[in-house]
Amino acid sequence: SQTNGSHLFDGWTNLLKVNKLANTFNSYDYMFNNCSKLVDVDLSGCTLSQTVTTITYMCNGCAKFTKTPISVIPDTCTNISCLFANSGITDISGLTFGSGINNFTSWVSPKMTTANNITVKCPQLLFKGNATLVSIDNFTVSSNIRDISSWFEDCTKLSEDFDIPLHIINCIDTFKECASITHVHSNWNKTYNNTIT
Repeated sequence: SQTNGSHLFDGWTNLLKVNKLANTFNSYDYMFNNCSKLVDVDLSGCTLSQTVTTITYMCNGCAKFTKTPISVIPDTCTNISCLFANSGITDISGLTFGSGINNFTSWVSPKMTTANNITVKCPQLLFKGNATLVSIDNFTVSSNIRDISSWFEDCTKLSEDFDIPLHIINCIDTFKECASITHVHSNWNKTYNNTIT
């Protein structure tokens, strides 16, 4: 059976830690919303239903959080608005963004610096204008995406680009105004599948 995690710990301002849960949840909406003292959550034993369409405000206001408590946003999910808003999350490494996302308003933490080993399956501008993002090591773009134009535009602290996959057609302004990049991956000795612009 499935457990509704919506608002499960919403507003528990004195909650410090959530030990390992082992549930199948059909919602994470507002699960830890405004748990301002929460430091550690273990959701490694949990499963999120593949019918979920929203994961909103899950960690909003979790000022003590430093890492994402989830690793996968299912393809069925369309809305991640305010997912990590107003939180202390600096590291979202290992997260997979499903293909269905179309609403990502204010999803990101204002302190996020690290997005290593990320897989992106949706064509949205998830990181554009993120002024705190520094690292995107092993960044993966799924084969269904052809256009990555402006994806990291105005990420002014980003230190490196990523190896652009062979299936990409458009990468105009992908790293525009990324003035802190000091390491550039070499893509120029590759044969791309399509004409790239």
